[in-house]
Amino acid sequence: MSDIKDAIAHYKAVQKQRASEHRIKHQHDGLCQPFTNEEFAQIQTKMKSSYGAKAKKHSYNGLWKHYDVKIETL
Repeated sequence: MSDIKDAIAHYKAVQKQRASEHRIKHQHDGLCQPFTNEEFAQIQTKMKSSYGAKAKKHSYNGLWKHYDVKIETL
C-alpha cells in the first residue's frame, strides 16, 4: 500500500515541478501584460456586415444564378 502512496506523491511532485518550469519558461518579465478595463473599452471592432437578410438573399438567389445560364456547345 505504501508503494501506491509513494507513487502518487512522486507524481504530484513531478507535476508541480513541470508546472513551475512551464511558468518560468513562458513568463515575459512584465513585457506582455493584458489590457486594463479602460484600454479594453477603447477598442472598437467592426461587426459582421454580411449577417442577416443580405446573406440570406444571396444564398437563396445569387449563389445559384449560374444554373439559369444556358451552356452553348459548338
